[in-house]
Amino acid sequence: MASLQLGIISQKYFYSQADVESWWTEEELQSDLNKLSEEQESHFKEWRRSGWRALACYNAGIGVLAAALATLLAPLPTDDCTLAGTKWAAVALLSIAGALVLWFGIVTAAQVRGI
Repeated sequence: MASLQLGIISQKYFYSQADVESWWTEEELQSDLNKLSEEQESHFKEWRRSGWRALACYNAGIGVLAAALATLLAPLPTDDCTLAGTKWAAVALLSIAGALVLWFGIVTAAQVRGI
């Protein structure tokens, strides 16, 4: 939910110079061009920060979901189940998927943040 909310919130900061020019008259643009350009640059930086937060929340949520499903699927020690092998295979696949999401999140963070 946080990922969705942050993504929606960040959209208000994403607009181009052409959008600014279409919102204002030529006279207003000439008088406030520097101020509007600085504001647009500031909003773009905020959009990147908010987008990063949304991506981090999404990746964390998917990782937690994979871990929860893997935990729920693991057979109990008291189970004499013929599906134990299938359950352990599902646990392994979900664990791999969760690790891949974590790796993708770290790599993406490094690319976005310039680490």
